[in-house]
Amino acid sequence: MIPAIGLLVGVVAGLVLQPAVPIWLQPYLPIAVVAALDAVFGGVRALLDGIFDDKVFVVSFLSNVFVAAFIVYLGDQARRRVARRPASSSCSASASSPTSRPSGGTCSGHDRRPARAARAADRRGGAGAAARGPAAGQPRHGDGGAAGGPARVRDRRAGAAGR
Repeated sequence: MIPAIGLLVGVVAGLVLQPAVPIWLQPYLPIAVVAALDAVFGGVRALLDGIFDDKVFVVSFLSNVFVAAFIVYLGDQARRRVARRPASSSCSASASSPTSRPSGGTCSGHDRRPARAARAADRRGGAGAAARGPAAGQPRHGDGGAAGGPARVRDRRAGAAGR
């Protein structure tokens, strides 16, 4: 009966006083409540098993809340550190020289693809190739041309896959 009265007094006090949670504490409050509920349900289970000890309950309650808040704090600090980290600039080449990229790496001043992937995309007719136009003897996309264009190649691949 006493716990129910305490719960009722706490709810009424919260509704009447309307406490404001400081902004710096808001990320920690939900996980602290979940940790506190974990300790409360553990205490109820211990009471039903007949092994409840009030000192163990208080230590469990406080340690659950503090450990959970500390884990949230560590995650928040890690997120802030990642967000603050500047983009790594492993490219020592100037932006006007796209051919002097480090092998296999990316450069912040270029198209952000490794050189090998950019060349492969160019061979397949990727974004870089479209800007330069078709190679000699190749039809423009949608022309059809002598080879039948990209749609014909797709049809041939689909036919080969279905066999």
